[in-house]
Amino acid sequence: MFQNLSMTFSRLALLLTVGVLASCGGGGLTSTGGNAGSGSGSGSGGSGGGLSFSMGDLNGDWTGELIPDNRALIKRNVYIRVANGQLTDSAEGGGGDWDPSNASIQLDFNTQGFLDLAIESMLDDEDMSLEGTMNVALNQINGTVRILHADGTMFEGTFELRRSTGAGHFTIGLAEGVWQGQGSNSRDRFRVAAIEFDRDGVVVEAEVVNPGSSNTVHSYSSGAGSLVFADDAIGRIDNVVITGDDGSTLTFDFLLINDAGTLISGPGVDSTLGEGRVELTR
Repeated sequence: MFQNLSMTFSRLALLLTVGVLASCGGGGLTSTGGNAGSGSGSGSGGSGGGLSFSMGDLNGDWTGELIPDNRALIKRNVYIRVANGQLTDSAEGGGGDWDPSNASIQLDFNTQGFLDLAIESMLDDEDMSLEGTMNVALNQINGTVRILHADGTMFEGTFELRRSTGAGHFTIGLAEGVWQGQGSNSRDRFRVAAIEFDRDGVVVEAEVVNPGSSNTVHSYSSGAGSLVFADDAIGRIDNVVITGDDGSTLTFDFLLINDAGTLISGPGVDSTLGEGRVELTR
Protein backbone atom coordinates (compact mmCIF):
# COMPACT_ATOMS: atom_id res chain seq x y z
CA MET A 1 0.00 0.00 0.00
CA PHE A 2 2.91 2.41 0.68
CA GLN A 3 3.70 2.19 -3.03
CA ASN A 4 0.23 3.54 -3.73
CA LEU A 5 0.72 6.28 -1.14
CA SER A 6 4.02 7.22 -2.78
CA MET A 7 2.24 7.60 -6.11
CA THR A 8 -0.32 9.78 -4.35
CA PHE A 9 2.42 12.02 -2.96
CA SER A 10 4.00 12.36 -6.41
CA ARG A 11 0.74 13.64 -7.84
CA LEU A 12 0.15 15.99 -4.93
CA ALA A 13 3.66 17.42 -5.15
CA LEU A 14 2.78 18.77 -8.58
CA LEU A 15 -0.15 20.67 -7.09
CA LEU A 16 1.14 22.05 -3.80
CA THR A 17 3.73 24.77 -3.16
CA VAL A 18 5.82 24.72 0.01
CA GLY A 19 5.48 27.51 2.51
CA VAL A 20 2.87 29.80 0.97
CA LEU A 21 -0.80 29.90 1.87
CA ALA A 22 -2.73 32.45 -0.15
CA SER A 23 -5.10 34.45 1.97
CA CYS A 24 -7.27 37.51 1.66
CA GLY A 25 -7.07 40.54 3.90
CA GLY A 26 -10.06 42.38 5.19
CA GLY A 27 -11.81 43.96 8.10
CA GLY A 28 -13.42 42.25 11.03
CA LEU A 29 -16.82 40.68 11.11
CA THR A 30 -19.77 42.57 12.47
CA SER A 31 -21.78 40.99 15.27
CA THR A 32 -24.31 42.57 17.58
CA GLY A 33 -24.10 39.65 19.98
CA GLY A 34 -27.06 38.38 21.97
CA ASN A 35 -29.40 35.53 21.22
CA ALA A 36 -31.03 34.36 18.03
CA GLY A 37 -33.43 36.69 16.30
CA SER A 38 -37.09 35.93 15.83
CA GLY A 39 -36.83 35.68 12.05
CA SER A 40 -39.33 38.45 11.46
CA GLY A 41 -37.12 40.65 9.26
CA SER A 42 -37.90 41.57 5.68
CA GLY A 43 -35.09 39.43 4.26
CA SER A 44 -33.87 39.19 0.68
CA GLY A 45 -33.22 36.55 -1.92
CA GLY A 46 -36.04 34.30 -0.75
CA SER A 47 -37.05 31.00 -2.26
CA GLY A 48 -40.07 32.27 -4.12
CA GLY A 49 -43.34 30.45 -4.59
CA GLY A 50 -45.01 32.31 -1.71
CA LEU A 51 -43.59 29.91 0.89
CA SER A 52 -43.26 31.52 4.32
CA PHE A 53 -40.44 30.20 6.49
CA SER A 54 -40.29 30.17 10.28
CA MET A 55 -37.47 29.80 12.80
CA GLY A 56 -38.70 26.29 13.46
CA ASP A 57 -37.57 25.35 9.93
CA LEU A 58 -33.99 26.14 10.97
CA ASN A 59 -33.98 24.04 14.13
CA GLY A 60 -31.79 20.95 13.96
CA ASP A 61 -28.30 19.97 12.82
CA TRP A 62 -26.80 21.21 9.54
CA THR A 63 -23.52 19.93 8.10
CA GLY A 64 -21.63 20.68 4.93
CA GLU A 65 -18.67 22.36 3.31
CA LEU A 66 -17.02 25.76 3.00
CA ILE A 67 -15.73 26.32 -0.56
CA PRO A 68 -12.98 28.98 -0.82
CA ASP A 69 -13.02 31.65 -3.50
CA ASN A 70 -9.24 31.22 -3.65
CA ARG A 71 -8.84 27.92 -5.50
CA ALA A 72 -5.34 27.51 -4.04
CA LEU A 73 -7.09 26.63 -0.79
CA ILE A 74 -8.97 23.44 0.03
CA LYS A 75 -12.57 23.03 1.17
CA ARG A 76 -13.35 22.76 4.87
CA ASN A 77 -16.09 21.04 6.81
CA VAL A 78 -18.63 23.02 8.82
CA TYR A 79 -21.70 22.40 10.95
CA ILE A 80 -24.22 24.43 12.92
CA ARG A 81 -26.71 23.22 15.53
CA VAL A 82 -29.86 25.24 16.19
CA ALA A 83 -32.34 24.57 19.00
CA ASN A 84 -35.34 26.72 19.90
CA GLY A 85 -34.16 29.41 17.52
CA GLN A 86 -30.69 29.69 19.03
CA LEU A 87 -27.29 28.51 17.81
CA THR A 88 -26.02 26.10 20.45
CA ASP A 89 -22.93 24.66 18.73
CA SER A 90 -20.85 25.24 15.60
CA ALA A 91 -17.41 24.37 14.27
CA GLU A 92 -15.43 24.48 11.04
CA GLY A 93 -12.44 22.48 9.86
CA GLY A 94 -10.01 25.38 10.07
CA GLY A 95 -10.25 25.37 13.85
CA GLY A 96 -13.23 27.56 14.70
CA ASP A 97 -15.24 25.97 17.53
CA TRP A 98 -18.05 27.99 19.08
CA ASP A 99 -20.97 27.83 21.49
CA PRO A 100 -22.75 30.44 23.63
CA SER A 101 -20.17 30.06 26.41
CA ASN A 102 -17.26 31.29 24.27
CA ALA A 103 -18.81 33.43 21.54
CA SER A 104 -21.18 36.30 20.90
CA ILE A 105 -23.80 35.00 18.48
CA GLN A 106 -26.34 36.83 16.33
CA LEU A 107 -28.75 34.60 14.42
CA ASP A 108 -31.57 35.83 12.21
CA PHE A 109 -33.79 33.79 9.91
CA ASN A 110 -36.67 35.51 8.16
CA THR A 111 -39.89 34.48 6.49
CA GLN A 112 -38.21 34.37 3.07
CA GLY A 113 -35.75 31.74 4.28
CA PHE A 114 -32.75 34.07 4.51
CA LEU A 115 -30.15 33.13 7.14
CA ASP A 116 -27.86 35.76 8.65
CA LEU A 117 -25.44 34.33 11.22
CA ALA A 118 -22.53 36.17 12.86
CA ILE A 119 -20.28 34.48 15.42
CA GLU A 120 -17.65 36.50 17.26
CA SER A 121 -15.26 34.60 19.52
CA MET A 122 -14.75 35.92 23.03
CA LEU A 123 -11.40 34.10 23.16
CA ASP A 124 -9.61 36.17 20.48
CA ASP A 125 -10.07 33.18 18.20
CA GLU A 126 -11.84 32.88 14.84
CA ASP A 127 -14.98 34.81 13.88
CA MET A 128 -17.40 33.53 11.24
CA SER A 129 -20.35 34.95 9.31
CA LEU A 130 -22.77 33.05 7.08
CA GLU A 131 -25.41 34.57 4.82
CA GLY A 132 -27.57 32.26 2.77
CA THR A 133 -30.99 31.03 1.73
CA MET A 134 -32.86 27.83 2.57
CA ASN A 135 -34.42 25.81 -0.25
CA VAL A 136 -38.15 25.08 -0.45
CA ALA A 137 -37.54 21.45 0.56
CA LEU A 138 -36.24 22.79 3.90
CA ASN A 139 -33.16 20.56 3.73
CA GLN A 140 -30.38 22.73 2.27
CA ILE A 141 -28.91 26.20 2.78
CA ASN A 142 -26.51 27.87 0.33
CA GLY A 143 -24.74 31.19 0.60
CA THR A 144 -21.52 33.04 1.35
CA VAL A 145 -19.05 32.71 4.23
CA ARG A 146 -16.35 34.89 5.78
CA ILE A 147 -13.98 33.70 8.50
CA LEU A 148 -11.56 36.04 10.22
CA HIS A 149 -8.64 34.09 11.68
CA ALA A 150 -6.84 35.11 14.86
CA ASP A 151 -3.78 36.08 12.78
CA GLY A 152 -5.83 38.55 10.74
CA THR A 153 -6.10 36.46 7.57
CA MET A 154 -9.48 35.90 5.96
CA PHE A 155 -11.22 32.87 4.46
CA GLU A 156 -13.93 33.93 2.00
CA GLY A 157 -16.11 31.77 -0.17
CA THR A 158 -19.43 29.97 -0.39
CA PHE A 159 -21.04 27.29 1.72
CA GLU A 160 -23.54 24.48 1.49
CA LEU A 161 -25.30 23.10 4.55
CA ARG A 162 -27.51 20.02 4.46
CA ARG A 163 -29.97 18.98 7.15
CA SER A 164 -28.83 16.03 9.25
CA THR A 165 -31.35 13.33 10.05
CA GLY A 166 -30.03 13.26 13.61
CA ALA A 167 -28.22 10.59 15.61
CA GLY A 168 -26.68 7.96 13.35
CA HIS A 169 -26.65 10.22 10.29
CA PHE A 170 -22.89 9.60 10.07
CA THR A 171 -21.26 6.17 10.23
CA ILE A 172 -17.55 5.54 10.68
CA GLY A 173 -17.57 3.52 7.45
CA LEU A 174 -17.58 6.89 5.64
CA ALA A 175 -13.88 7.16 6.51
CA GLU A 176 -12.89 3.83 4.98
CA GLY A 177 -10.27 4.08 2.23
CA VAL A 178 -7.37 6.32 1.24
CA TRP A 179 -7.40 10.08 1.87
CA GLN A 180 -4.93 12.63 0.54
CA GLY A 181 -4.36 16.30 1.10
CA GLN A 182 -2.23 18.64 3.12
CA GLY A 183 -1.38 19.74 6.61
CA SER A 184 -0.08 23.20 7.39
CA ASN A 185 1.32 24.57 10.62
CA SER A 186 0.88 28.02 12.13
CA ARG A 187 3.63 29.34 9.82
CA ASP A 188 1.71 27.99 6.81
CA ARG A 189 4.42 25.47 5.96
CA PHE A 190 2.82 22.66 4.02
CA ARG A 191 3.28 18.95 4.43
CA VAL A 192 1.59 16.51 2.09
CA ALA A 193 -0.41 13.82 3.86
CA ALA A 194 -1.97 10.52 2.88
CA ILE A 195 -3.76 8.15 5.22
CA GLU A 196 -5.82 4.98 4.92
CA PHE A 197 -8.54 3.89 7.34
CA ASP A 198 -10.27 0.52 7.49
CA ARG A 199 -14.04 0.10 7.77
CA ASP A 200 -13.86 0.55 11.56
CA GLY A 201 -11.95 3.83 11.34
CA VAL A 202 -8.61 2.31 12.35
CA VAL A 203 -5.44 3.59 10.67
CA VAL A 204 -4.08 1.09 8.13
CA GLU A 205 -1.05 3.22 7.29
CA ALA A 206 -0.15 6.83 6.62
CA GLU A 207 2.68 9.15 5.68
CA VAL A 208 3.50 12.84 5.98
CA VAL A 209 5.95 14.07 3.35
CA ASN A 210 7.83 17.31 2.73
CA PRO A 211 6.72 18.16 -0.83
CA GLY A 212 9.87 20.15 -1.51
CA SER A 213 12.35 17.37 -0.78
CA SER A 214 9.96 14.39 -1.05
CA ASN A 215 11.43 13.19 2.25
CA THR A 216 9.13 11.35 4.63
CA VAL A 217 8.57 13.40 7.79
CA HIS A 218 6.49 10.79 9.62
CA SER A 219 5.17 7.34 8.80
CA TYR A 220 2.40 5.53 10.62
CA SER A 221 1.69 1.80 10.75
CA SER A 222 -1.46 -0.27 11.21
CA GLY A 223 -3.24 0.51 14.46
CA ALA A 224 -1.47 3.85 14.97
CA GLY A 225 -4.80 5.48 15.80
CA SER A 226 -8.53 5.29 15.23
CA LEU A 227 -11.61 7.44 14.65
CA VAL A 228 -14.62 7.35 16.98
CA PHE A 229 -17.51 9.77 16.64
CA ALA A 230 -18.12 12.11 19.53
CA ASP A 231 -21.38 13.08 17.79
CA ASP A 232 -22.65 11.07 14.82
CA ALA A 233 -25.42 13.57 14.06
CA ILE A 234 -22.85 16.15 12.92
CA GLY A 235 -19.84 14.01 11.93
CA ARG A 236 -17.59 15.24 14.74
CA ILE A 237 -14.66 13.16 15.97
CA ASP A 238 -12.87 14.50 19.08
CA ASN A 239 -9.41 13.96 20.58
CA VAL A 240 -7.82 11.85 17.85
CA VAL A 241 -4.26 10.70 18.62
CA ILE A 242 -2.15 9.02 15.92
CA THR A 243 1.30 7.75 16.93
CA GLY A 244 4.13 7.75 14.40
CA ASP A 245 6.66 4.97 13.90
CA ASP A 246 9.27 7.45 15.17
CA GLY A 247 7.37 8.03 18.43
CA SER A 248 5.91 11.37 17.37
CA THR A 249 2.25 12.08 18.00
CA LEU A 250 -0.35 13.78 15.85
CA THR A 251 -3.23 14.99 18.02
CA PHE A 252 -6.41 16.51 16.62
CA ASP A 253 -8.68 18.56 18.87
CA PHE A 254 -11.44 17.51 16.52
CA LEU A 255 -11.96 16.25 12.99
CA LEU A 256 -15.09 16.75 10.88
CA ILE A 257 -16.20 14.50 8.03
CA ASN A 258 -18.90 15.31 5.50
CA ASP A 259 -21.88 13.07 4.81
CA ALA A 260 -20.60 12.21 1.32
CA GLY A 261 -17.38 10.76 2.76
CA THR A 262 -15.23 13.03 0.58
CA LEU A 263 -13.78 15.61 3.00
CA ILE A 264 -12.10 15.51 6.42
CA SER A 265 -10.65 18.57 8.13
CA GLY A 266 -9.70 19.82 11.56
CA PRO A 267 -7.12 21.49 13.82
CA GLY A 268 -4.37 19.65 15.63
CA VAL A 269 -0.82 19.51 16.93
CA ASP A 270 2.14 17.55 15.58
CA SER A 271 4.64 16.94 18.38
CA THR A 272 7.54 17.96 16.11
CA LEU A 273 5.94 20.34 13.58
CA GLY A 274 3.69 22.27 15.95
CA GLU A 275 0.09 23.46 15.74
CA GLY A 276 -1.76 23.43 12.45
CA ARG A 277 -4.69 21.98 10.57
CA VAL A 278 -5.35 19.28 8.02
CA GLU A 279 -7.64 19.06 5.00
CA LEU A 280 -8.02 15.66 3.33
CA THR A 281 -10.09 14.76 0.27
CA ARG A 282 -10.64 11.87 -2.13
